[in-house]
Amino acid sequence: VLFTAVSCGDEHIVALDNEGNLWSCGRNLFGQLGLSYDNNDQDILTGVPVDTKFISVSCGSNHTVAIDIEGNLWSCGNNTRGQLGLSDNIKRNSLTKIPSETKYFSVSCGSGYTFVLDVEGNLWSCGSNNFGQLSLSDNIDKNVLTKISSDSKFVSVSCGYYHTMALDNEGNIWACGCNGYGQLGLSNHADQNVLTKVPSTTSFMAICCGRYYTMA
Repeated sequence: VLFTAVSCGDEHIVALDNEGNLWSCGRNLFGQLGLSYDNNDQDILTGVPVDTKFISVSCGSNHTVAIDIEGNLWSCGNNTRGQLGLSDNIKRNSLTKIPSETKYFSVSCGSGYTFVLDVEGNLWSCGSNNFGQLSLSDNIDKNVLTKISSDSKFVSVSCGYYHTMALDNEGNIWACGCNGYGQLGLSNHADQNVLTKVPSTTSFMAICCGRYYTMA
């Protein structure tokens, strides 16, 4: 099997092959491997049993979110903070389609939360929000994908453990969430509960978050 993408959670891996199939291995306590038939850990890559082809996948600490070829979202795993976007807080051990009229093309998962980018350049988020990482102007968890209010259009998003960085279509970087280590790049250590433009004269083309740091 040839693979085109891979994403790692705290203790699990999900990979995407060149035919649009998902494979997973590692810890499966919350059903984050999407294998449906059990919650046993897997020590080899195992095909995820779902009759859908995918284009993208992202792993949070203990949950997984994938985008299919039609722009629909699917999720499984831990859901104590609503990170699966399924309007409840019940974990799933099989990939479950998230009801939505919106079509998406990019997803990034943080520790217990999820960010997605739709085909029109809008950002949506759900899950844990204790540091404001959902950019919804509060610190309340959300169990449904909620559209982020912004005049900007975005091309990329990346989630760290508790912080989020987004790149707009003019090359600007925006940040929110936990800032205890200065990972938001805002010259301070104050958390932000809305996406805040990072001051810079440089135009960026890519963004990536580690657990408590950011690279662009």
